[in-house]
Amino acid sequence: MEPQTPASRASIRAAHAACLGVVGVALALVLRLVPVAMAQVATARLTPSVQSIAPGGLVTLTLGVSGVTDLAGYQAGIDWDDTLVELEAVEPTDWLGTTGRQIETIPARVTDHSIDFLVYTLPQPPGASVPGVGGSGDLATLRFRTRAPGQAVIVLRQLLLTNTANEPIAADLEAAEFAIIEPTPVPQPHIYLPYALRSR
Repeated sequence: MEPQTPASRASIRAAHAACLGVVGVALALVLRLVPVAMAQVATARLTPSVQSIAPGGLVTLTLGVSGVTDLAGYQAGIDWDDTLVELEAVEPTDWLGTTGRQIETIPARVTDHSIDFLVYTLPQPPGASVPGVGGSGDLATLRFRTRAPGQAVIVLRQLLLTNTANEPIAADLEAAEFAIIEPTPVPQPHIYLPYALRSR
């Protein structure tokens, strides 16, 4: 290795400074672009059809979002306590297709206590421009059968939202909660028969 002269060291420092300058410009551009895709913060929640229900009953939860713009697809992950409830069905809505985009789904991955599923809309052909949905809407419904008394919490573990440019949309997630209560026994009325009249 050749010894570095003051001139060579100055050249190296200048090259390092130039590289850092290029990296700084690139990072600035990235930081300027990222907030554009992440500017909107939506809210996603699971809403139960009832606040209390008896064991063995059916409860429907609706997965809805609000505050979205140009929404084109999502991936959801939901967890629950399988000693309290059992998933019977999940049904994506057709909301994503209401602007004219074609909806596709990926088969759900289901366990006794969780489900993960993906719903998206197909890219448009060159020259076509069909926006995603905006505002508020329902993404899917899930039907559970209750098993035992307790406080059931259905957790929206993740919800990855994307727009038509495949950029992420940030979202605050809210779980669902409802009570599973044994029905109170209804007391049966007592029926008193009148005394028979004695014959004279």
